[in-house]
Parts: sequence; C-alpha cells; structure tokens
Amino acid sequence: MFRKFLALSLALLLAVASLTACSSGGNETAPIAQTPASASSSPTISAEEPIQTNQPAEPTPTEQAEELAPDSQAEETALAEALEKLEATVTAAPAVETERPAAQASTAEPVSLPKATDTGNNAGKDLIVSIIDVGQADSILIQLPNSQSMLIDAGNNGDGDDVVSFIRGKGISKIDYVLATHPHEDHIGGMDDVINGFDIGKVYMPRATTTTATFEDMLLAIQSKGLKVDTASAGVTILDSDGLSIKLLAPVGSGYDDLNNFSAVAKLTYGSTSFLFQGDAEGLSETEMLDSGANLSADVLKVGHHGSDSSTTDEFLKKVSPKFAAISCGTDNQYGHPTQAVLDKLAGIKTYRTDLNGTITFVSNGKDVSVSSQKSSDKTYEATNGSGTTSETAPPKPTEAPVPTEKPSPTEAPAPTEKPAPTFTPTPTPEPASESTDSIVYITKSGEKYHSDGCRYLKSSKIETTLSDAKSRGFTPCSVCNPPK
Repeated sequence: MFRKFLALSLALLLAVASLTACSSGGNETAPIAQTPASASSSPTISAEEPIQTNQPAEPTPTEQAEELAPDSQAEETALAEALEKLEATVTAAPAVETERPAAQASTAEPVSLPKATDTGNNAGKDLIVSIIDVGQADSILIQLPNSQSMLIDAGNNGDGDDVVSFIRGKGISKIDYVLATHPHEDHIGGMDDVINGFDIGKVYMPRATTTTATFEDMLLAIQSKGLKVDTASAGVTILDSDGLSIKLLAPVGSGYDDLNNFSAVAKLTYGSTSFLFQGDAEGLSETEMLDSGANLSADVLKVGHHGSDSSTTDEFLKKVSPKFAAISCGTDNQYGHPTQAVLDKLAGIKTYRTDLNGTITFVSNGKDVSVSSQKSSDKTYEATNGSGTTSETAPPKPTEAPVPTEKPSPTEAPAPTEKPAPTFTPTPTPEPASESTDSIVYITKSGEKYHSDGCRYLKSSKIETTLSDAKSRGFTPCSVCNPPK
C-alpha cells in the first residue's frame, strides 16, 4: 500500500514539475513526465519558477477520506519524507470553510430553447454554453461556433459518468480545451473520467495543488494520455480568432490562503456577446480583477462559489453588469447556497439555478443571447435578452420546482460530494445570549479559526481553550459552526 502511494506521490512530483507559466498570445507548455508505477527513487525536480509553500491546512472530510495511511512506523517515516518533498514543490491546499445555511428564494424562470439549436460539435454559427446540473458542484460545456469545444470543471467524483454521458450526448468526441479552475473535489472530481473518455487538446490549470487522491487521479489521467499542462493565470489567451476569444482574467496573484482564490476566471467573447465564468473566486480575487483594469463586463455571469456570500461583491457585480446570472448549486444543500444576500444583489438580473432549473443552456448568435433550462420532466420555454424582455414560445409555464425552505441552525456536514456520507447528530451550537469571554472554544494545530465543540474542522485535531485566549492569539470564528464571538 505504501509503495503504491509513494509511486503516486512521485508521479505527482513529476506532473507538478511540468507546470509552466503561460503568456498572452503564446502559451508555453511542458510535458508531464511518464513515470513507471514501480519507480523506487525520487527524480530530480527542476522548475522554471518557484512554487510557494504554505503550511498544510486542515483537510476537508473528503480529503481526509482520501488519505492513505502507512502500514508501519518505518513506512510512516518514509511517507513523511516523500510528502515533505512534495510540499516543497506545491502550494498546500487549505480547508475551505463555507457559510452557515441561509434562506433561499428563486428569481429563476424555467425556460428552454428549441432543440434544433443543439448541434453536437456545433458546426453552425451559434455559441452554446451548458451549465450542467451536477448538484453542489461545477461543470460547464462550451460548444464553440468554430466547431471546437471546451469543458470548464467536471463536478464531484460521482459526477464523472454523468458529465461524460452529457458530452457524448452532444455528439462530441474531442474536447479541444479543458480548464480545471482549481483543485477542489467538487470541480475536478470527474475530470479523470473526462480525460480518459475523450480525445483532449489542451489542459489548463492554476499553479495550486492538493495531496488528495482526487487530484492525483486527474494528474495520472493527464500523464497516461501524454498531455501537457498550461498554467492558468491572468493574461493567458486560450483562443483569439475571428471575433471569438477566450481569455483568463484570474488568478491575478499567488500564495492565497484560500484555494478558492486560485480559481481560473475565464471570459468568453463571441461577436458583441460575452460570458464570465468565475469558478469559486471569492472577494479577494474579485478585487484583484477590478484593480487589474481587466474588462469584466459580460452578458452572462456564472456566479462565483455556488452563490456563496464570499463572492459577488457589490463593486464586482456592478462592473460585470450582467443581463443573466447562472448559479450551480445542489438542491437543499447544507451550505445554504445561494445565500439570500447574493440573491438580493441579483434582483433585477434574470437568474437561473441548477437546483431549481436543472441544466441551463445559453445560446449566442454573436448579437443576442437566449437562455433555456431543462429538468428531467419539465416542459420547456424560450427567453431572449434582445430589448431586455422575455417572450414565451410555449404554453403557460409549469409549476416551478419548490423553493428550498429555510435551513435549521448550522449542522456538521461533509465537504460537497456525490459519494454517500454517514449521518450523525450534531452538537448544538451555543446560543448568542449565553456567550461570554470565558466561553470554551476549540482550536486546531494548524488552523487559524476557533470552533464550537462538534465542528467538522475538529476531526484532525482539537485543542480546548477559552474565547478570550483564542481571540487574543489572533484566532477568528469559524463560519461553519458559528462559535461565540
């Protein structure tokens, strides 16, 4: 078991070493080395530019489940040495704390386009963008008007087969551009299935990694196909030809504490229409994009971080000024996505959600954008932005999917994944009325947050302290378990 993990680690080392920076108009690529699974010695790693190293952060439950345990004390020591070499070349992935549940409200109207516009590899003149319904995850298929295709993310581990089936259902056999926005499981979980299942052109990834099996699976799939990896960062041009372009606006910086801010943000322009795909980029990344002076305006915004209030800042939304917004989120998800605060900001913008509308499809002819959505048994409708009005081309719309009810107080919850997870009863969160500076809270060995007893981030380590002590040492409250403040 150890040898298998060590071999995977070495393969990962080789893969990471192949990531090279790209520049606008001429993206340099580097091959991922083919490493035999039986390799028993560490290869020499050479990189053209250093990769920052952070202290390992608290793993998410999904990442904990993916860790491979050593079989003996000797193997544990050797494993630690291998991981130390790995951490010397990668940016560690911090655990991402999500918001407590919030009431949800729908601003979406289920609509649909005529099936005649869905033309496989799209040899016509329409641009087709499908926000695939993968629950609490992200996956976007883009059928370009030049007959090429692009995939942005591939959902959770359990979504791989569904994403592959969706793409094949469009008559696509080659994906010309693959963009893995950032290495979180709910964005790259199904990527190995996609890479193994199709002819792949180019692969783009930011310079950030994790040590999870999910990330290793994706890199091994890339390696097995003999593919190269292009670094995804602000200023990179993926495509620019005949009024059709795909350019990356983020990440602008590096060394982020939150892996979400490494998210590659892509702007797709066709004629006079444009789309902005935000991944999980949060407020910090949004501010950096604003400060960079990039042209952020877009007709369609794929809202950041599943509609979390960690994204969609007022100034950013004002600059994008979209006519349409799309949110990819799971029905009754434990995070309360999208939050009411974000929905309020989107008031006046035609907003569609995969939890309510299913897969959302936008079609551009280079001048106008039309939108449709399709749940498994829904009737379909059409809407066009044109003058900003909506015109139905079908009988009166069916009853919309029920609006999720208000969530209870925060509960323990696993990181988003389609895989079954054990059900357990959470420890009640202390009520604000009983808070005091002498309240007992808990911290971890490597985290920067303090927590209430029972928080899921205490699974790796749990150190009891007082609220006043935690605050005096610079710890801040966890946004998941809502401890005393």
